[in-house]
Amino acid sequence: MLDNGIIFDARIAEKYSVEEAIVINKLFGWLKYNAVNGKNFKEGRYWTFNSISAFRKYFPFWNESKIKRILIDLAGCTEKSDSKPKHEPIIIKGNFNKSSFDRTIWYSFTDDFFVYLEKLGYDL
Repeated sequence: MLDNGIIFDARIAEKYSVEEAIVINKLFGWLKYNAVNGKNFKEGRYWTFNSISAFRKYFPFWNESKIKRILIDLAGCTEKSDSKPKHEPIIIKGNFNKSSFDRTIWYSFTDDFFVYLEKLGYDL
């Protein structure tokens, strides 16, 4: 068994991309862990947080700019103001850090994406 195997749902990869499906799977796992353990519940939803350098530890095959681009795409944003997002937002970002200088970003899924996941059989 692989210790650091990459898992993703082919249905999600088909709708979005393999890269996004990999990150979505990891985010869902962290959110599920927090839901089961009653952690990081803010503003009516569970959240997970990571810095880009921490994401690199989970995805060592991607550089920081690639991870940032995937997260930008998942947020339904673009890097250029004149370009159109690839799809509707999937993740939302927050900041619930105790220290004002801590810029670690918190992540959760949008309500619409949670509904989509439930239709696929996923549930927190």
